[in-house]
Amino acid sequence: MANQPYLKKIMLVSFSVLLGILTASLSVYAGNNYSLHEAVKSADLAELKELIVNEVNVDSQDEHGWTALMYAARAGNQQQVAMLLNASALPDIGGKLGRTPLELATKVAAGITRQLIKAGADVNVRNAGGIPIIMTAAGEGRKDLVEILMAAGARLDFKDYQGNTIIDWSKRSGNAALTEFLVPHLAKAIAEAPKIISEDFVEDVFADAKYPKWFKPSYLDLDEDLNEALQNGKKGLMVYFGLKRCSYCQAFMENTLAKPDIARRMQDSFDAVGMDIFSDNEMQDPTGKAYIVKDFVTLKKANYSPTMIFYGKDGRELLKIVGYYPPDKFRGVLDYLEGEHYERETLYVYMKREKAKPGLIKASIRKDKLFPNDRYNFYRKKKPASRPLLVLFEQPNCDACDRFHQRVLTDKPVRRLLERFDTLQLDATDNKTAVLTPAGSRITPKIWHYRMGLNYSPAMVFFDEAGNEITRLDSEVKRWRMEGTLQLILEGSYTKDTQVQRWRRDKAVMFYETSSQK
Repeated sequence: MANQPYLKKIMLVSFSVLLGILTASLSVYAGNNYSLHEAVKSADLAELKELIVNEVNVDSQDEHGWTALMYAARAGNQQQVAMLLNASALPDIGGKLGRTPLELATKVAAGITRQLIKAGADVNVRNAGGIPIIMTAAGEGRKDLVEILMAAGARLDFKDYQGNTIIDWSKRSGNAALTEFLVPHLAKAIAEAPKIISEDFVEDVFADAKYPKWFKPSYLDLDEDLNEALQNGKKGLMVYFGLKRCSYCQAFMENTLAKPDIARRMQDSFDAVGMDIFSDNEMQDPTGKAYIVKDFVTLKKANYSPTMIFYGKDGRELLKIVGYYPPDKFRGVLDYLEGEHYERETLYVYMKREKAKPGLIKASIRKDKLFPNDRYNFYRKKKPASRPLLVLFEQPNCDACDRFHQRVLTDKPVRRLLERFDTLQLDATDNKTAVLTPAGSRITPKIWHYRMGLNYSPAMVFFDEAGNEITRLDSEVKRWRMEGTLQLILEGSYTKDTQVQRWRRDKAVMFYETSSQK
């Protein structure tokens, strides 16, 4: 009995030591720590092997979004790369800016590139600046890598978001032989590049958007332009925000505004003025206030090109639509404006009522495991969340929703980026389910959708960790636009600018200026 306190103390100490060892072991092999990354950085093959044997998550990402394979590829360590690939590491996971192991391998021996391609790496992945792997390789003057990538199916016909071609990048490297080699190959690639056909346009391929001839030349005094339109018996003024190298803008010009009936109706009802989202020119808005164009773009939250704002009497904003609208949807926009339905209802309510088909059986919205829908409480004002939030609104019997699921949500890079978001998928027609919004309102999806003034299906609204709206996608969306939006949000750049094309151009400039040779 006299030794009992002593024995208890020994047992307590032993238990504490055992618990410490167990905790340390768990911390080493947990999927959410970076010991695997440290083993790669320190070139500790024994530690790397032990971690792999203990089934650590080989695809875990650090605070920059980098995997161990990315660090191994950048270091040019073929043995580490082989070990990670043999452990089923995914070769296409990119960081926050979309830089994959294959891009990072452009500065090291060609063996790494061959290993990654053999493991199934996508040779046509583009980073946040719109720069494909082969363009980065050309910027490094790597003719050996360019030939390997071409043999693996890499495309030459992309431009980055600054407008540079692979020839521009090759010239920057100073490798004249590489540039001479690429010139005829690029000419052939351009001749064989996919063409914009009907509504299913090709995204980000050699866009050259041009205004229709009936757009009005303007000194950007929008108050004068509006008054002139009204005096001529028109309903008002359409202000178009776009840029030359924008496939969505080109598609809108060539697929939508070029339709004879749409062109005639536009000219009968509205004058149209175009502006470039990058412009530093001075302007006056329809109420006479002075701005710089790019600041006005930010003010009006024209976060994607094209954006169209329709103004009426006294500078009243009748409607704003952000993004590409195909001909059938834009005809509905003109019906809405010409009939002055904005006096009574939103565009979404009008379009839904007008397109309702008698006897149509209501289907369910399409589900995806990225949107588990096992919780409807997203209140963030009192206690911020750890990740940004995407709210996806869809509706039944929606062709654009089906296209989004089939062509965007099936894309692996998009899915990997979405895994870093909290997600919520809602039926915009659901007036029963109760959702607690980021701002703390308990509301049904139908009413929430209406109050946010969304017009399209699918529509996406992004919120930050504190529940503040960042941006929204409320028009036809394809893969690159979705990926760019996700990258911008994850990098946190939205605190400075939410205009995606301007952010992408800035990234293209950054990557271009930091290429190996100037």
